[in-house]
Amino acid sequence: MEKWAAQELQYADLVDTRRKKRYTTLGVSAQGIPLGLINQYVWAREEKNLGIAKQRKKRETEEKESQRWLDSLSETQQQIPEEIQVVTIGDCEADIFDLFAQSRSPNSHLLIRGTHNRKVNYLEDKQKSGHPEPKYLHQSIREVKACGSLDVQVKRNPNHEARLAKLTVRFASFEIQVPKHHSKANPRQPVKLQVILAEEENPPIAELILSVGSS
Repeated sequence: MEKWAAQELQYADLVDTRRKKRYTTLGVSAQGIPLGLINQYVWAREEKNLGIAKQRKKRETEEKESQRWLDSLSETQQQIPEEIQVVTIGDCEADIFDLFAQSRSPNSHLLIRGTHNRKVNYLEDKQKSGHPEPKYLHQSIREVKACGSLDVQVKRNPNHEARLAKLTVRFASFEIQVPKHHSKANPRQPVKLQVILAEEENPPIAELILSVGSS
């Protein structure tokens, strides 16, 4: 039975890789009104690329599917006039160092749900000491004094009933260090990010938001 289940799972994974995948950038107004597609990329993974996820850190960004985020940002900046402020919003898949480091026009900003526990310098410490010891993001943002709280209505789903959640909010500016696996052929400098943590302390459910203003 276990052998059959493993074979079926492997077959399902193979079939899924043959399906076409779509990466879409949707333009939405500040009032939430859809304005249309800015960019869409359609592709299908090749069978030879199965099982390479563990090696993704060693590959150039241009060779990864995450390159779609960088291409989308470039396309957005080309299509949206400079007098309009644009915030590119992304889920955890957009927590990409090269996206933060990519040059942006003055009207272009990023708002990304964070996932990676990156090595950082707390800019307030850097201003005081000049050469602070690098720390890690998740611990560092939790050491920042809370600035307030936020009530969020959590909708009902199959796993829990609807309820009102109180989130503790913290924010601070950090300097994100270049990942050690980053290509030396395309050197980067540390990037300044504004980090927002909205956390429900009991139970511990948190959202880590990375915000980047125009450079």
